[in-house]
Amino acid sequence: MFKAKFLLTGFLMVLVLVLTPGIASGGADLPPEITYVDFPKEVNADGTPVQGTVGFRDSNGDLLKAIFAVVAAVDFQPFEVDLSSFHGQTEGEFSFEISTMTPQKVTLNLTLLDQEGNASPSVFFTFEAIQACQSWSRTFGGSENDLGYSVRQTRDGGYILLGTTESYGAGDYDFWLIKTDAQGNMQWDRTFGGSEDDWGYSVQQTSDGGYILFGGTWSGYGDFWLIKTDAQGNKEWDRTFGGSEDDWGWSVQQTSDGGYILLGYTYSYGAGLADFWLIRTDAQGNKQWERTFGGSSRDKGWSVQQTTDGGYILRGHTYSYGAGYADSWLIKTDAYGNKEWDRTFGGSETDWGSSVQQTEDGGYILLGCTASYGAGELDFWLIKYCPEE
Repeated sequence: MFKAKFLLTGFLMVLVLVLTPGIASGGADLPPEITYVDFPKEVNADGTPVQGTVGFRDSNGDLLKAIFAVVAAVDFQPFEVDLSSFHGQTEGEFSFEISTMTPQKVTLNLTLLDQEGNASPSVFFTFEAIQACQSWSRTFGGSENDLGYSVRQTRDGGYILLGTTESYGAGDYDFWLIKTDAQGNMQWDRTFGGSEDDWGYSVQQTSDGGYILFGGTWSGYGDFWLIKTDAQGNKEWDRTFGGSEDDWGWSVQQTSDGGYILLGYTYSYGAGLADFWLIRTDAQGNKQWERTFGGSSRDKGWSVQQTTDGGYILRGHTYSYGAGYADSWLIKTDAYGNKEWDRTFGGSETDWGSSVQQTEDGGYILLGCTASYGAGELDFWLIKYCPEE
């Protein structure tokens, strides 16, 4: 009974060994296995080689090569890595390098092949090659004075520039609008102006792919001048706003409903010599409402932005209020331009505010200059302000 059982058991063992010779020889026909792939999710598209590693197991110890096949890419070639130097090694890792000059998302299919022709199960991995930051500089201008005031990146990766030119155009100074590619090479330019001085200070790409330009014109009275162009810089319409005195526009932003919010200063309206002048227009530049802010002296607005609550934040300087000769002035309004609160910042000397932006935490970052503080006669003055404090 015992012997029979033993013999039967032995017979079964022999039968199994004959039918599956791979087990008897240490798994000679088992395919290799990829245990991990370590490669960054993002690389710079600047041609710099980036190293990755692959972990493997191979019971036969006879790896031949790794095959990196392209599943999805804009401009990327498949490649292989020779693994014959790992002969006799049943576990370990190898490295590989990838480089590209093209911003793109790449998905690769990795397979290991041994010398018997056995292939591992495939492993897919994806990385994104992003545009590397490259420093450059460009100049634009002619034989006279040409000054740039505003630049924004456009949705195609290029840039839109606005300033004023004495070298080109119809008058003494004209608005000068320049479109460049991502490397700063000029694609086209346009001038806008009359026989006198016209200065462009603020530009933004609009939701329809065109551009909104804002500044001041002396071709007539000194007035706000708002210009809307198409995507190629051709004027679609323009509007002027002003009275019998000097009124000058500095800042424009397209609002969430497709209209525009404008800020500058006016000598024609308001309470004092010069006041902040805030104008809200519809999508065609038609005035919907306006507000002035100021005291008995000169108060000038330089920067405006729509806030997350639908209101507006205004930045400039005041000679009417504050602690010193001139102070930085911050004004918050509701969606209709009614003042909700205001703050002045400054010391005993001249302090001006030139720019404001709402921050992600609901506060505001302010930039200007100060003669009251710092190391020199006038210094940059950067302030982070939280209204709840």
